[in-house]
Amino acid sequence: MKDFNTLSEMYNSREYQDFISEKLGNDLFLSNPERAERIAEYAEDGINGSTHNETIEDWREFLESLNTFDSEYDNPEDIVNYDITMDTYNIINEQINQSEQWHINNGSINDTGC
Repeated sequence: MKDFNTLSEMYNSREYQDFISEKLGNDLFLSNPERAERIAEYAEDGINGSTHNETIEDWREFLESLNTFDSEYDNPEDIVNYDITMDTYNIINEQINQSEQWHINNGSINDTGC
């Protein structure tokens, strides 16, 4: 099991940092050149350069990549083969949704500099 139970713990985890480093690496210039250029430009000022929406989508992509244990369907003896429980998934997913809604409500979903 991963050692996180909240969104904050997830995006501060080594696993997420490895994921985002890989995602925002050199291949970003091929997969999303606009974002790559913006990140490079903002980095000069010590800012990330991703929009809040992009960051939220990164969180979702990472969360969806995890192997989730669901006690309703999965064998309890196999729990060690999973990354997180369904309860943890639901908690983090709800926190992502709340963050997204907050940015939508405040008109900052497409702002950069997070």
